[in-house]
Amino acid sequence: MRANRVRGASLRWPALLLTLACSGGLPGVHAAVVDLAWDRSIHIERIPSVTPGTFAELCGPLSTGQEVHWSFEGGQALDFNIHYHPGEQVVVPARQAGAKKAAGRLDVVLAQDYCWMWSNKSDHQTDLRVALRRQ
Repeated sequence: MRANRVRGASLRWPALLLTLACSGGLPGVHAAVVDLAWDRSIHIERIPSVTPGTFAELCGPLSTGQEVHWSFEGGQALDFNIHYHPGEQVVVPARQAGAKKAAGRLDVVLAQDYCWMWSNKSDHQTDLRVALRRQ
């Protein structure tokens, strides 16, 4: 597995294990992992494409008590989750399979790096637009 580095992002072992689980452990799966660079309270990210059999992930630190209003829209149905890694555990506070778009609110209960992740299990490349508003 190879992770493309985008803006200094790196894949940690727990994230690698989650990635293998989400992708079915297929060899040759490539990932776009993007560090969240919060600008004031709003962050909008355009991920140019999520190719078939790959995933995209936005990750960044959040503090206890914060909330993040999030939404996304893609051209193809994607499997989506929000997750974080306390120690060796993987906690998934939100998950949705086969969604072209969704929105919600994450209430941060533990100071951690949180990741928004989309897996493309379709046969078609898709663009993805994500909006996050931190409060």
